[in-house]
Amino acid sequence: MSASSSTFIPKFDVFLSFSSEEDTAKTFVTDLFSSLSEKGITTYYKDEKLEEGVSSSGSDLSKCIRDSKLAVVVVSESYPTSVLCLNELQTILNLHDEDQLSVLLIFYGVETSNIRKQTGEYAEPFRNLGEQYSAEKVQSWRRVLTKLTGISGLDSRFWSREAEMVDLITNEISLVISNKPISPSTFKADGPVAMDRHMHALYELLDLNSNKEVRLVGICGPGGVGKTTLARYAYEEMSVNFHQHPPTSFESLALRAVQIACFLPLTLKILGSSLHGKDERTWEEELQKLEGDQEKTIIEVMKKSYARANEE
Repeated sequence: MSASSSTFIPKFDVFLSFSSEEDTAKTFVTDLFSSLSEKGITTYYKDEKLEEGVSSSGSDLSKCIRDSKLAVVVVSESYPTSVLCLNELQTILNLHDEDQLSVLLIFYGVETSNIRKQTGEYAEPFRNLGEQYSAEKVQSWRRVLTKLTGISGLDSRFWSREAEMVDLITNEISLVISNKPISPSTFKADGPVAMDRHMHALYELLDLNSNKEVRLVGICGPGGVGKTTLARYAYEEMSVNFHQHPPTSFESLALRAVQIACFLPLTLKILGSSLHGKDERTWEEELQKLEGDQEKTIIEVMKKSYARANEE
């Protein structure tokens, strides 16, 4: 099904991807499923046979994912070490890359840096997976987890009341799927839910057609609701109007720098200062040195980058 098709009518509104193992997210997932169901949102829930003949086999799950408007991925403590979840995630992100599926990520009580690097509580489970599956397969799972943590999502740790988080997710998804038929490209994983509504309000405040003054707009709200995501999405939408762009040859280098900095703004600022104005060869040399320090703490990387910046 092409993402550009205006007659995309899936079987499910939402595919709920989560770990069925007992962990802290079990109650949250159950409450979210109940909330979506009460809103009349057709949700594929692995513990429920929504339709006779649908099982938890890989082929059936893959088909259900493809037959959904959007996937809600609840990344809990046991999710990154579940083979079933990892295979689901590969299908979900592949479809997202092809603009065939929209994705909403919910990081539930997890440290994303450990998921990204498969360290901490995930180090030993991944070593065990390496003993059961081929190196190629395990490496593909590692790549998909790294890719996962590069996508913005909601973080449950910033919500004091879980019920409010469930209500927000349900209401926003309801707004998105209410306009039928809908193209999957209307709701992407690189922006918050109901992006069009947020962007419309932001454009009105910015008044881009005015050349008389510089506009400063503050984006406020509780942690985890998508403030940074909205700002990044707005920048990407408006960047074509900016006068200066870095050479395209630096794009891959910049992405590597972001990965090394673990997406931390302060680390990126220091690292960027140390590399500002340098040629591609210098970037490559410096990034290789920092990539060799992946097992060390982010503080050490910051110190090293800061020292280089002060030497200039």
